[in-house]
Amino acid sequence: METGGNILVVDDNNVFRMVVSKMLSRLGYEVSPADSSENGLNLFLKNKFDVVLSDYEMPGMDGVAFACSIKKTSPRTPVVIMTGAGRDTVFSRKSTAVDEVISKPFTLAQIDKTIQRVLKAAAHDVPAANMSRNLRALLVARLERQGVGQAQMDGFFREMKKLLHESPDVTLPAVNARLHYLGWGDVILDYHSMELAAFCMGDR
Repeated sequence: METGGNILVVDDNNVFRMVVSKMLSRLGYEVSPADSSENGLNLFLKNKFDVVLSDYEMPGMDGVAFACSIKKTSPRTPVVIMTGAGRDTVFSRKSTAVDEVISKPFTLAQIDKTIQRVLKAAAHDVPAANMSRNLRALLVARLERQGVGQAQMDGFFREMKKLLHESPDVTLPAVNARLHYLGWGDVILDYHSMELAAFCMGDR
């Protein structure tokens, strides 16, 4: 069992927050507790955390909204939601900001397994991030050879990101048609560039 790392625990229930913090400390983690999503976000912005563990139902900003705020600042920090409402309730919000859900009450072994799982997934995401950067550089080189200027290239990337984030399940031919409709057709001269661009945006 690998242990170690900094974990932010956010829960408005003082007793449960204390219990979870002690469980994680027992597993070898450094724990920073917060009694609200707002205070948790302030702590997160001032410190580096390997995992964020948050309650789902809290006054003000709930767990999913809090997870979205975390991901805007640090997209690769894993966020685990603790809930008594059930996994389906949380995942029905269809938020990619939540990496894992653990149902209350949970055992020491269950929280340990969950933390290890999200840490392992985050570690595996680093090579993928490097690959995305390399592919973006390849795409830029391709567009430069096609005579695309920097301003046009920047606009193209913004439009691709906007289109793919608006509709994550949209097909590449549909994106291609939309780009042509918006006057960006001259930027994409081949389908392979479309695939590279989509991958660089993180949605393919």
